[in-house]
Amino acid sequence: MFRKKILQFSLLLLALVLTLSLSSCGLLALMGNNGGLGNLGNNNSSSDSTFPELDLIDYFFEQLSVLDLDRETLVTAVLKAYVEATGDMYAEYYTEEELKAMTSDNQGELEGIGVSVVNDVVELGGQKYSVLTIISVFNDSPAMSGGIRIGDHVYAVFDEEGNSYTVEELGYDKAITYVRGVAGTKTRFTVLRAGAEGQYTAHEFEIERKKITTESVTGRVSEQDPTIGIVKISQFDLTTPPQFKRTMDELIGKGCKKFVFDVRYNPGGDLRSIEAVLSLFLNEGDVMIQTVYKDGSGEVDKVGIKSHKDEASQTCNVTREDIGKYRNYQFAVLTNEYTASAAELFTSNLRDYELATLVGNTTYGKGCMQSTYDLSYWGVKGGLKLTTAWYLPPSGQNYHDIGIVPHIEVDMDESLIEKYGNIYLIPDREDPQLIAAIQALK
Repeated sequence: MFRKKILQFSLLLLALVLTLSLSSCGLLALMGNNGGLGNLGNNNSSSDSTFPELDLIDYFFEQLSVLDLDRETLVTAVLKAYVEATGDMYAEYYTEEELKAMTSDNQGELEGIGVSVVNDVVELGGQKYSVLTIISVFNDSPAMSGGIRIGDHVYAVFDEEGNSYTVEELGYDKAITYVRGVAGTKTRFTVLRAGAEGQYTAHEFEIERKKITTESVTGRVSEQDPTIGIVKISQFDLTTPPQFKRTMDELIGKGCKKFVFDVRYNPGGDLRSIEAVLSLFLNEGDVMIQTVYKDGSGEVDKVGIKSHKDEASQTCNVTREDIGKYRNYQFAVLTNEYTASAAELFTSNLRDYELATLVGNTTYGKGCMQSTYDLSYWGVKGGLKLTTAWYLPPSGQNYHDIGIVPHIEVDMDESLIEKYGNIYLIPDREDPQLIAAIQALK
């Protein structure tokens, strides 16, 4: 199976990505007072400009072009191109609308069809094409009722006039806008679905978008053992801590004493969220994460009482009663190659403190952290996300581009995904990874 390259974890949800809170920092103004594209942080002559070549090209178009230039479109294109050219695969420039959508996603509110996707590549006829790969389908979502499956690759999308464009042509960000949109409207797209011997078949879908509240945590009692609870965590957004506590308490109330945490296909999420969840297992003062910044400085985040000031983050507050609340139960963690970022931090903490047995496949291997900045603080429209730190789990060993190797390695039977259409629709008695995790708890 080829290696998946995840470019971001916020997508149709957020966050996807291990993201720091918005904070102030010294950032160059991206446009001068006259709005010139090349005046990046400099209002002087082009000879003193950070990018004199861009100033010159902008001057020629401004003075000589017979076309009516849309300066806002040009600025957006330049900023997105700059960010892409940095080589930071997790960086992104957001327009105002995209930044607003990303923030809503992280708070568990979105409009769309109810899927999580990652930027991916498939090979057709010896040539590689960019696609949007479905890694999660929400329960009771338009996507689920419409027949979308985990593992489907969105290859092409249609505009309102019925014109088809490939993801390769549009690029990741633009393709996403064709899939998500206003509730009550429809999106139309083509997916490639893997079949026998790696062959793909094309399937076209037209699905009506709806308002969706993220369901980041679900749980159920095991069909095989009523003392085992199975908890699926699809991502770590701001809805996750209260949903996780509610799910755990319900299962404990039903007699569960052991738990399987399923973080397969979990792309990560928000730092505040994962710290709040980890606090439920660790002791006060335990190290959860160590960060190392560009200048070599770093921080160590430890378990303790936390009270967030902004209303949206208060779901991630940690009380004294929360600390170590579930520590004394028995756990197994299910992982696969799509388990990334905050989900890997969750996995590594339970491993390092010897609280859980890890089962499944080696994780993705994302040991770097992104920060997102609202550029309006510096007089520029939109937002910027970029990689600002490396992070280490409690063991101090970074697993970037390596992944976390489970204690018990078990592969998924791909024919079962093909048979049932979704890994989470596979019956417990047939899921080889889940079976192994339950056996590890015996």
